[in-house]
Amino acid sequence: MSHKKTIALILASGEGARLGADIPKQYLPLGDKMMLEWSLYQFQNHAKIDDVYLVVNSAHKHFYGVLPNTVNIIEAAGASRQETVAQALKKLELLEAGIKNVLIHDSARPFVDAKIIDNVLDELGWGTKACYPAIDCVDTVRDKNSGNVIDRENLLLVQTPQGFDFDALIKSYNSITHYEGFTDDVSIIQKIGIKALAVEGSRENFKITTKFDYRLAKKLI
Repeated sequence: MSHKKTIALILASGEGARLGADIPKQYLPLGDKMMLEWSLYQFQNHAKIDDVYLVVNSAHKHFYGVLPNTVNIIEAAGASRQETVAQALKKLELLEAGIKNVLIHDSARPFVDAKIIDNVLDELGWGTKACYPAIDCVDTVRDKNSGNVIDRENLLLVQTPQGFDFDALIKSYNSITHYEGFTDDVSIIQKIGIKALAVEGSRENFKITTKFDYRLAKKLI
């Protein structure tokens, strides 16, 4: 029986406008690397990941063009994150045969580690079609409009990489024409009735969105 591949897509097409930097945040310096290189390294050096693709905006070539030519590149940049993923998945189908699972990760989460990737892969290994790392919500949460407290015991803070059966994810994306209201890939696959399971994430696996996040990341590095 031929080996069925596990592929990782690292999303790096966005502009990162909320951080307010002069360049897209994924290319900002973080320690001795660009921000996106930290997560790229983790996936490239994971024994159970067969291939890693960096999903980029072709308009940013002067940034990603300095990466080693051993880095696999997919150029895709839709009007939304979901459109970008949809484009990337279609191109991935043409580049790779025999894909079983795909992991999709935000390049602005540079502190992903092997344990989180293992948690996702282990769940997929049980035959789960979709899963995601998450952490408990520890703060008090109130509804912005009513001011009422929301029971945090029922809340999870969702992270990436999110893992999927490749064929099921392709099917879910092909079934949707408008991506408004979808904030991640799990919400897309749930639309066709597939249940997604949570696995253990990490508080260090936060997404760099604001200037404060970036300052914190530089301290952690």
